[in-house]
Amino acid sequence: MGKQEVKPFIDTGIKDTIYKLSFVTSYSVKLICEDFCNHAFKSGLGYELAPYFKRDITIDGMMFRGNKKAEKFEPISKDTERVSMTLNSNSYEYAYQLAYAIGCSVAKIVAYGVEKSMNDFTFLNRYITQFLTKNIDKEHKDIMLRIVKAVNNESTEEYSVASLLLYIADEYRRFNEGVECVLKDVVGNKG
Repeated sequence: MGKQEVKPFIDTGIKDTIYKLSFVTSYSVKLICEDFCNHAFKSGLGYELAPYFKRDITIDGMMFRGNKKAEKFEPISKDTERVSMTLNSNSYEYAYQLAYAIGCSVAKIVAYGVEKSMNDFTFLNRYITQFLTKNIDKEHKDIMLRIVKAVNNESTEEYSVASLLLYIADEYRRFNEGVECVLKDVVGNKG
C-alpha cells in the first residue's frame, strides 16, 4: 500500500521553522514532517500518550488498559495552521491505533508527533548534521562546525548546527541562488 495523506494542524512557529528547514536543506516539507513524525513514533509516543487512552490498546509491544475517564487529549498550541504531509502505511496505522485508543483524529496524533520531534533538539541537530554530511562538501561543513564551536566559546548560550542553519534561512532568503550558493557565501565569509 502507498502513502496516506494527512493534514494536521501544527503550531504556526513550528510550521515556519519546518519551512525554513525545507529551504535550507532542499528537503520537501512533506518529507521533513514524515521524518519528524516517524521519529516521535519510534521514540515511544504510545507510552507518553497512555494517560489519554480511553480504549484498550496493544502498542509498542505493551498492553495498555483504557480508562473511560482519561484526561482529554488537547493540542499543544492554540495558534495552529494546517500542513499537508504523507505517512507510509505502517506509520499511518500506528497513528490510527493511537487515535482510536484516545478517541481523536489521526491528524491530531500526527501533529503531536511532528511537534514533539521539533522540540527534541538532539534529534533536530542530528537531522540537520546528517543533511550537511550528505549535501555539503567536507570543507564547508568543517567551517560551519568551527563557527558553531567559536560562537559557543564566546557565548553564555549554547548554539547548534541547527540554529546556525535556521539563522542562515532567516538572513539569506535568496531562493533563486540555491542553498549551496548561500551556504558557500556564508561560510566563505566566516572561515
